[in-house]
Amino acid sequence: MSPTTRRRDRDDTTGNDEEPRRFLPATAVSSYPKCPEWNRPELSGARDRIIELFTGELGYRHETALAMNPTRVELTDRIRAFCRSPDRREDDLLAVYVSGHGEVLDDGGEHVLLTADTDPDDIACTALPTVELARAILRGTAVRRLLLVLDTCYSGQGGNELAAAALERISAGWGQATGSGLAILSSAQPHQQARAGLFPRLLTDAVRSWATAGHGPTALPVSTVVQQMNDHRDRPPFQRVNLAMVGLTGEPPAFFANPRHSAVLTTVDLAIQQAAEFDEQARRRDTELTRRLLVRAMGHHGDVLPGWWFCGRRAALTDLAHWLGAPADDGTAALVVTAGPGSGKTAVLGLTAALTHPERHRSVPVGSLGLDLSQVPAPRSIDVAMYAQNLTDTDVLQGLAAAAHVRADTVGELLLALEDRAEGRPFTALIDALDEAATPDTLCSQVLRPLIDHSDGRIRLLLGTRRSLVDRLGPRPYDGIGTYRLIDLDDPLYTDPQALTAYTVRVLVESHRASPYRLRPDALRPVAEAVAAAAGTSFLVARITAGTLAAESEVVCDPQDGVWQDGLPRHAGDAMRDDLANRLGTDAQRAADLLRPLAFAQGQGLPWEDIWDLRTGQARTGPLHGPIGGVSGLACTAVDGQVVAVSGGDDGRLQMWDLGNGMAMGTPWDGRPDGVSDVACSTVDGVPVAATCGRRDDTVKIWNPRTARTIGLVRVPSPHTVEFTPDGSLTVGMNKDVAAFTRRSPDRTP
Repeated sequence: MSPTTRRRDRDDTTGNDEEPRRFLPATAVSSYPKCPEWNRPELSGARDRIIELFTGELGYRHETALAMNPTRVELTDRIRAFCRSPDRREDDLLAVYVSGHGEVLDDGGEHVLLTADTDPDDIACTALPTVELARAILRGTAVRRLLLVLDTCYSGQGGNELAAAALERISAGWGQATGSGLAILSSAQPHQQARAGLFPRLLTDAVRSWATAGHGPTALPVSTVVQQMNDHRDRPPFQRVNLAMVGLTGEPPAFFANPRHSAVLTTVDLAIQQAAEFDEQARRRDTELTRRLLVRAMGHHGDVLPGWWFCGRRAALTDLAHWLGAPADDGTAALVVTAGPGSGKTAVLGLTAALTHPERHRSVPVGSLGLDLSQVPAPRSIDVAMYAQNLTDTDVLQGLAAAAHVRADTVGELLLALEDRAEGRPFTALIDALDEAATPDTLCSQVLRPLIDHSDGRIRLLLGTRRSLVDRLGPRPYDGIGTYRLIDLDDPLYTDPQALTAYTVRVLVESHRASPYRLRPDALRPVAEAVAAAAGTSFLVARITAGTLAAESEVVCDPQDGVWQDGLPRHAGDAMRDDLANRLGTDAQRAADLLRPLAFAQGQGLPWEDIWDLRTGQARTGPLHGPIGGVSGLACTAVDGQVVAVSGGDDGRLQMWDLGNGMAMGTPWDGRPDGVSDVACSTVDGVPVAATCGRRDDTVKIWNPRTARTIGLVRVPSPHTVEFTPDGSLTVGMNKDVAAFTRRSPDRTP
């Protein structure tokens, strides 16, 4: 018998009158007789896992009256009968779990639960409004401590509505009994779909995680549990757990008993929890170093084995090494490295991170890179290297604290904890890609700038960012005076034309095994010089252009030809277009359409100026769940206040995208089996709508992108383009004609 089981036997909360009793009614709708395509048999297993967690580790008793696949009446009647039972007490802890399909109605946006008897042709009148579930539980009952778990699509909408409806009930009759409160745990945000079966695993892992709580606390805070669920590495970006709490009369009820609680072990609790947190943070930093910083520093390109291709940047490396070796009282708490797109900022910082790493510095070929001692910082002169892409302000602060082996939840706590360091030098951190963080502005202004301004010799920061964020870190230094120093790699003091040419030579020769320049050394230098001159300060432009030329079957005939030189790419977008056209010919545009959403979703961005500028805002990492058959239609609208795009693919699937971060929202839905030829979006009477044309059928379908359901159909011969007018009417292009449809008659044929 496990220690947890022994504790539950000793503290039986269902039979000890001195302890609150815990009850779990749990149900899932996995079978829909009136619409078999809605069936989700896997939800039965999800419900079983919830029951196992709550009864096995959290001390609840499962109430079997609420079984699988209830109808609308059965769900409300049975839960109400339980809540109105004379046996209920105001100190009871009640957790209700409901899993199944959820929808947001088009006429008003009300969230409903699809019960076993829901009619797909009359959802509005046969589904169960989520707020009615709240009324059944709370109205005229003794329930005062309720945890309602909604594991459905768009459940955040239902949770928000339920919370608002419950406020009336709470204010009317709950009184001020200490410990009362309603917590609504939703498996998805108002605009999000939920992946079946994922919620129970996220909740189980959060309850069992040492990061949630160790041995000391008797209960797990609901907010901490939710935070751990949202931080879970397996949570997809299109699904985020939502928490709403209302009617609290003190601390939130202890819905989640701590299965690890033990008074005997509280003295070692903090050390164990800290060690686990520090180890996890160290693993994240190692991943960032190997997958981001080192890859950029090495600079190898093409179908070759990884190797060190880093060239030049001697002036910048000299100043970096000098700053890292300078005394703590030199007056500069930070050194900021900035540059334009493709100028090699991350490569320089990645090399610095490798040279200062306790172990990896031995793997850097200092001699073959041509570095002298003045350009090589001492090992361990940087305590931690971070790549801020997609990191929140809290992530960065926690990462710094973990690397310093201290506990700190605020900037002030971190600075205070760093006073006791015994190393005799400031804690030094390298943080690159500030512009790719989750919230770049607040990271700079509310975390990094206070650390710089109040460093007082306790911390030094080596930062990498685009120029747009430099001013967020404080007034720029003037004549070398300021709280931080600035290295702009595009400044003539730090540009390195010779290194750019040398790098171009290497790409021409080594990026492709069959490069024609391997056999024509006489043509190598003139071509490399012309490519480097066109690239200006951008190693990225030079790399792409040289890689394109290396993939050709012949060398450039006349590198001195002015027409050829004038046609060389000057910008990353031009270089990428030429490369795609050279490799793919007529399929280049289709490849670009496929790569564009992928670039946003992966947070790196295509190296094209129009995309790169967007990426510097809020692009984040995350897997892509969208059309894979080619993007053939794209339009924008607003859904629940978010600016989104709806794309249609050659494979007939539709996908909604969050333009704030470039991520897919929900999973694709099958829109047109014959493929999508065009997409249009608008908002009609407050409801987002999308229209799509198929390739071979004679219809235009109207969709609600929030629910992925068809809400209208227009029959026209051979439609190929579609657009909404400002008043919500529809125009359709078909062969040589254009048809206009008013909102009052969407079904008539022109």
